[in-house]
Amino acid sequence: MNLSKRSIRYAVAGVVAAALAASLTTVAQADAIKQTKAPFEDKFRQLEGEDWPTPTDYRNASGAPGYRYW
Repeated sequence: MNLSKRSIRYAVAGVVAAALAASLTTVAQADAIKQTKAPFEDKFRQLEGEDWPTPTDYRNASGAPGYRYW
């Protein structure tokens, strides 16, 4: 009878340990999901009102190399 009480005690301890491990991994996964996202930037926005650098001898207004680039 002593052997069966011991095996039941080990079985209960194993179930408790498994439940504790499962709950801890669930909490860790829940924290990993809570991430902040970067602010939304529309890739297809209109560029009419934006400031562009003024052209120079090294770069023209489109960003291509100017005549004094090389």
